[in-house]
Amino acid sequence: MPTDNFSWWPWGLASMLATVAGANVVMVHAALSNPSVADTDDHWEDALHQDERIAARDRSRRLGWNVSISVCEGDGSRVAQDKCEVDIRVKDAQGRPLSNLEGSYALRRSDTAAYDLDLRLEERGPGHYIADWPASSPRGLYSGALVLVGDDDGARFEHHGQLWVER
Repeated sequence: MPTDNFSWWPWGLASMLATVAGANVVMVHAALSNPSVADTDDHWEDALHQDERIAARDRSRRLGWNVSISVCEGDGSRVAQDKCEVDIRVKDAQGRPLSNLEGSYALRRSDTAAYDLDLRLEERGPGHYIADWPASSPRGLYSGALVLVGDDDGARFEHHGQLWVER
């Protein structure tokens, strides 16, 4: 009668180590494919002005304006060149395009301030505003602060959000 000297414990240990290694690979992949959101430089200063930001957000919400923002999209003619455009469409609460606005769009990166942008908007048509996107700005996640001010009535609209640029 042959003796069975086969032991399962080395295989069990190897399978547990392989499971841990596989979980680490999955976690590293998830961390690298989901970039972090831009953070503030001065948390204390932000906390001091939190009430002002909430009031500005509420004023903007009461205006009822809607914005749509896209970067480096369109027919591709300008995308292929050295720069492309940030395209912003603005409509009032009734869906009508808003004209004669002055505006800026500040974009911040969490990884380095070297790619932060402060863009001035130009009106291209009724409710259509553009700004040039520099070729040196890489793809990735930006935290954006759009500020629009009406010439006629001085209404101020602020829109804060995240912008993923795929370039």
